[in-house]
Amino acid sequence: MAGLFDRKLPAIFSASSRAIRGTHPSNVTKYVEYLDDFLQENDLYRKVQEQKNWYEKDKLEKLDRIITRGMLEAEDQSITLPDTTEGATSALRIAQKKCRKLINDNRTKTTTIGKEQEAAYVAMNPEIDAKRAAQIFQRARDTKEMMSELPSKLNCPGGISALRVPLPKEGIELEYLVITDGPSIESVILQRNIRHFRQAETTPLATPEVIKIIGFGANTDRAEKLLDGTDDASDITDDEWSRFLLTSMKRNSKEIKIEITAEKMMDKYKRWKERTSTSPSGRHLGHYHALFRPMKAKNKEKRDKLEDIRENIIELHATMLQTAYDNEHVFKRWEYILTCMLSKEAGIPRIHRLRVIHLYECDLNLLFSIFFRELDQHCEDGFLVNKGVYGCRPSRRAIDPVFVDVSQTELAMITRKTLVKFNNDATACFDRILVHLLSLCLRSYGMPKKITTIIGALLEVAKYAIKTGIGISKETYQHSDESPAFGSGQGSGVSAQGWTKLVSKLFDIHDKFGYGSKYADPWKLYTSIVGMLGFVDDNNITNNGEEWETVQDIMKRTQHDAQLWNDLLRATGGALNLEKCFAQVITFHFGLNGAPVIAPADPTLTITLQDRLYDKEVVIRPISPYKTYSSLGTEQGTSKNQKQQHTKLIKKSGTHQRKLACSAMSPKCAWVHYTAVFQSSVGYPLGMCHLSRTQLHDLQKKYLPTLLNKVGLARTHAHVLVFGPRSHGGIGCNDLRIEQGLEAVQNMTRQLRTPGYGKQIATIFLRTFQHASGISHSLLQFPRIRAPHLEGHYYVHIRRFLAKHGASLEIECIPEPTYERLGDEYIMDVVCAPGATTAMDNTRLKYYTDAEINQIHYCKSYLKVKRISDLCTADGTFLLPSIVKGERSIRQCASKLEEIKQERPGDKTWSVWRKFLKTICKPSPHHDPRFDPRNDPKLTESSTKSRPNLYTEPRIEPTTLDNRDNPQQQ
Repeated sequence: MAGLFDRKLPAIFSASSRAIRGTHPSNVTKYVEYLDDFLQENDLYRKVQEQKNWYEKDKLEKLDRIITRGMLEAEDQSITLPDTTEGATSALRIAQKKCRKLINDNRTKTTTIGKEQEAAYVAMNPEIDAKRAAQIFQRARDTKEMMSELPSKLNCPGGISALRVPLPKEGIELEYLVITDGPSIESVILQRNIRHFRQAETTPLATPEVIKIIGFGANTDRAEKLLDGTDDASDITDDEWSRFLLTSMKRNSKEIKIEITAEKMMDKYKRWKERTSTSPSGRHLGHYHALFRPMKAKNKEKRDKLEDIRENIIELHATMLQTAYDNEHVFKRWEYILTCMLSKEAGIPRIHRLRVIHLYECDLNLLFSIFFRELDQHCEDGFLVNKGVYGCRPSRRAIDPVFVDVSQTELAMITRKTLVKFNNDATACFDRILVHLLSLCLRSYGMPKKITTIIGALLEVAKYAIKTGIGISKETYQHSDESPAFGSGQGSGVSAQGWTKLVSKLFDIHDKFGYGSKYADPWKLYTSIVGMLGFVDDNNITNNGEEWETVQDIMKRTQHDAQLWNDLLRATGGALNLEKCFAQVITFHFGLNGAPVIAPADPTLTITLQDRLYDKEVVIRPISPYKTYSSLGTEQGTSKNQKQQHTKLIKKSGTHQRKLACSAMSPKCAWVHYTAVFQSSVGYPLGMCHLSRTQLHDLQKKYLPTLLNKVGLARTHAHVLVFGPRSHGGIGCNDLRIEQGLEAVQNMTRQLRTPGYGKQIATIFLRTFQHASGISHSLLQFPRIRAPHLEGHYYVHIRRFLAKHGASLEIECIPEPTYERLGDEYIMDVVCAPGATTAMDNTRLKYYTDAEINQIHYCKSYLKVKRISDLCTADGTFLLPSIVKGERSIRQCASKLEEIKQERPGDKTWSVWRKFLKTICKPSPHHDPRFDPRNDPKLTESSTKSRPNLYTEPRIEPTTLDNRDNPQQQ
């Protein structure tokens, strides 16, 4: 049992085991009083201020050790434990009696206690409106109560206590050996982590020579030259893209000035959950929450005195941080980092499926967060970050790149042009970051040199210990030239924002040397080149082409862009996870009736990447264009019914329904579960889906009866009342059939109002969508106009939702309709809504089926005509014979716009087209209504007022030009 009973578990294992917690006012008071006495006794207030002005490394380090000892002693003194068994027994009886009294009071005086706690929360947050603060407190309390009543999870939150290691065996299936011995688990994980964090050592810029040239904190003379743009990187590395990356590190912003203040520090601590595991030294978040949480005081005078003491302690902590920053000092306790091992699969701790979380000292992470927050604001204000980067940025969401991806797919379906996607994932993203390269990158954005020096000095000497459910390992590992340990790891305040800045540099280079997807609206007034899209480690490359290009041409560009991204990622120390990379080719064939059909996957089309590490080629075969794929929590593709997304949400909804049914929740907690868990979980992807009403109701039809039972209503309660507002006597549930449409409309509106790829691609799509429809009225402003010929799924779903609820969207970018002649009409207006035409004889127009409308649209798109006047001769009297025959002619009006791709339909489709043409023509008084060219033209004056089937004066004599492509000169 070695490793199980031979080790004392430290307080970091459980927040409940801490002596000092913000929820115990009496303990907070004792802690503050004892710590103040300790600091005064050791004259630390004066000594800390003295170090601020006259810094000495050893003295500052000694002060930090003394302060840490004082904080831990104050924590121990804040709770008194009996020394004898009799005393412990007596204390236990008293505690049990108090517990029973509290339970009884909680039952009988719930309202009073709740109001007191609520008033304390409101008083503690004066910057928030009192009404809003009360709502936040009530919501947090209800959520906590609800979560406590849910069935417990199967996995243990304390870390892994067993490990599965694969046995050496031939074949595909693996057999695992379960290790439960503590020392053996430590040894295996330690060796695994050493290998894991040295993965980047084979990349070009990870050599000890390069690290020495640049410096861990990018504080060498050579690093300064790179930042000034006066250095040549050719002698640093032979790798081409690594040199490009180093060259791109030229400083594009002045160094920002940041000061650490007590106010900034406490703002961070107030927003940091106290139960978060941090600080191997024992200076956990409870010590800092004690500096602003409620205290227990006898009177106002005593309370004011305690508040003054807390202000002094807060100022001491802020001064220590500022002094360390000013002098680039790294405290010794900062150098000890715990690596917490969590299983990616609940209850199955496989050695290769472990997630490594770094536990830093909380004041160190706070220091990083202060600087990176101000750096983020500086970069956003200066538009320094590539617009394709969506992760770890303010006002960016995970669903935003999904919107761009869906809009690109929809645009391909509208224009019928080829689109090739290459989705990829960076393996061990934060664990492969080269610290010296990250420091150089941060300085190029304006990060102060002092903080990058601290980051570099820390990670160069940091020691990593293993934390599992059994305990903390005695052995550690650290960076060295022989066994490097790269990456800042998950859990560091550097990782997320640092990776954002680093990947932004890569995106800039990729946009410069890659192809991307080029888009333009039909009028060429709006253009965009969509390059890389990324959310942390999930990235997406797309390529499209012109109508005259082949799929092979576009695949070559995609392979170039994919190889470029692979090489750029390798330059930063990263690598692609080839198991998760996939490509998809969306190209179109046309049926006999002219209908566009997505072509099946071509097995000859592949993407070949050159693996620089093993010097071999990796072939990636595209998945089927009909197959859906996971994209940031959603299931996307070209599917109309989205069965895979529906199945996934059905499973998730069933899980929530079972947990609610198996719990003993009160009506209030059940309602919180519905609003906080069910709606946020099942409703997250709906804004980017086009599920049918039946599918949407399937997601809620089993959960809602269970909810109604929990809130004390019959399962068969009328849905009108279930979804009705509370102000009118309803329950107030949100119908997913409505929520999906609202989310889609809100999402599109947000994208159109936010600069970036989302706004650009949405604007181009809406203008192209409008032009391709051939309808004069704005499609989203007049959604009830019949238009069965519209391609795509997502935007058609939005239009259908608006039409059902009598809503409309007036979008500025949609162009106004233009007419070539007086009384002109759009062809698809006449076809879709013949009764609404004002310039044509409605008695001769015909109502068409959806299939016939589609066929007429295919013919119109092939001929590249939009209006009735485009079908006629120059004087508007006769139809061109080429229009009737279904052939393009130089005599017809040539469109200067970017038209959609359409191959010539078959003869049956053209018969429907000719029937339509007959309805817009008037019968001649001398001939039967037909489309044959006239043979006996007579000279007469031309008139611009005559049009086919218009309410104008009838023509007596024929025009000088007959209805032929090459009229004879009279």
